[in-house]
Amino acid sequence: MGDERGDREDALFATLSILSKKWTPAVVLALAEEGPLGFSGIQSVVSGVSSKVLTQSLETLVEAGVVERTVVTESPLRVEYALTDAGYELESVFECLADWGGRHLGQDVPVIVVADEDSRLTGLFQRWFEPTYVVHRAHDRTELLDAVDRDTTVVVYDAHLPGSEHVDVPALVGGVTEACRLVALRTERIDLGLLDRDCDAVVRKPAAKEAVGAVIETQIERYGEPAVEREYHALCEKREALASNVSAAVLAESDRYADLCARIEALAADHEGANAGDGEA
Repeated sequence: MGDERGDREDALFATLSILSKKWTPAVVLALAEEGPLGFSGIQSVVSGVSSKVLTQSLETLVEAGVVERTVVTESPLRVEYALTDAGYELESVFECLADWGGRHLGQDVPVIVVADEDSRLTGLFQRWFEPTYVVHRAHDRTELLDAVDRDTTVVVYDAHLPGSEHVDVPALVGGVTEACRLVALRTERIDLGLLDRDCDAVVRKPAAKEAVGAVIETQIERYGEPAVEREYHALCEKREALASNVSAAVLAESDRYADLCARIEALAADHEGANAGDGEA
């Protein structure tokens, strides 16, 4: 028993010596999502890593048998890196660690779920926003239901999420937690159809990290606000998106847009009246 325990501890510490380095998990995740990449390709995906540190990380992973290095051409020299079978097995290990961290270390850290059929996009968002937030990924209806729970703060979703039927993401999320904020991803052009979308904000794909991050941060700040304020802010977000993407002439002729503006004004007046009453009390 002692020898068995010692062997297990040796294997554990050997594994942790590799995975505890800051950039090696990020490199493994990048190769798992993107497939074989050259050095510059990895560096473009793993934001913030220096050439020196990336070289050291790749050498560590190659030596451990997690990554294989292949010379594609000799002149000019072009090298590609890809995960070995052992490297791909680490994906399940990372999933377990992320789940454990979400349950035990993430009580005060916002939990974000990115739901989109494109695994490259969800992987990109995960690399962008971890470890600032706990980020879970979902690529269909089943994975979304597994990912969302009562602690989820924001769901960033594409309405065209695959499933057995058309997936009504807001309804699915609302069935688990009503407080969760909803950020809609749109590939198509933003138009008056946005008014039919149940969401707190909208992001047009593709979007830069800074733009997406600002929207998520705003929704986290608004998490838990009263229903009336939530409706007011959601309608203001839609009005801003429409004003930025639809011509003024079209909006001026739209009864739906006029109703939107009227509703915002009514909510704003109610909000100001409530604040004034509180002050008098």
